[in-house]
Amino acid sequence: MESSTLIVYMIVICLAFILVLFLAKPLKNFFRLAVRGLVGIVGFMIVNAVLGSFDIYVGVNLYTVLFVAFLGFPGFVGLYLLSFFMN
Repeated sequence: MESSTLIVYMIVICLAFILVLFLAKPLKNFFRLAVRGLVGIVGFMIVNAVLGSFDIYVGVNLYTVLFVAFLGFPGFVGLYLLSFFMN
């Protein structure tokens, strides 16, 4: 193997490593939001089934899921409190 080819491979490997380091945190945040959103959807379905008989429910749509994904459990409770007081 020629030395110039070896240098090119080393540069490509270093650039790939740097790219992975830069993308690691945003990907971690994206997957955290995705998991929290899925947990929020399941939570909405369960709580809507329980509280639906009392006419307290929150519609599951993109905005409510993103709200819960960003705010977590306080956002989840806040949406149900808002639904309770708006009825």
